[in-house]
Amino acid sequence: MKTKLAFILSLIVFQSCSLKNKIENSIPPIGGSMTAKIDGKAFKASTVLVVGNVTAGTLLSVGGVSLTTKNGIGVNFDLSKGKVEAGKTYTCGNGTLGEITLDTDADGYYSTDENQGATSGSIKVTAYDSKEITGTFSGKLYSTDSKKTVSITDGVFSGKITL
Repeated sequence: MKTKLAFILSLIVFQSCSLKNKIENSIPPIGGSMTAKIDGKAFKASTVLVVGNVTAGTLLSVGGVSLTTKNGIGVNFDLSKGKVEAGKTYTCGNGTLGEITLDTDADGYYSTDENQGATSGSIKVTAYDSKEITGTFSGKLYSTDSKKTVSITDGVFSGKITL
C-alpha cells in the first residue's frame, strides 16, 4: 500500500508544484478539503485528491498536500482487508484496513503502519458512496527512518472520488 500511496502523493505534489507560481491561497482543491493539527500546528491542504480503485477493490485514498507547510497527509484504506462503510470507525496500524500517513519535506515519511503491529490511530467515515467520502482522523504516526513520532489530531477530510 505504501508504494501506491507514494505514487498518488507524488501525483498530487507534482500537480501542486506546477501551480506554485499562483498565489497559494487561490489554489482550489481538486475535489475536497483536509485540515488537521500536526504536533499541534495547523495543517490545511492546498490540494486534495481522492483516488480509488473501488471496482477492483484494492485502494481508497484521500491525499492532501499543503504548499505552505510542504507536508502531505494520506488517509488510506486497503480494501483487500475489508470494506469501507459510512458511520464506522476504523483502527489504524500494520495489517489493518486503515492507515494514516504523513510525508514531510524536512523529516521524511511517517505512518500508523510503522508501529510494530500495534494500533495507533483511527479514521471515522461519516459519509461514503461511490462518488464522495467524508470523515475524521487522528493518530500517532511513526517514522520509517528513526524512532521519531508525530501526533495528528483534529483531522477532517472530504472529497469527491476522482478515479
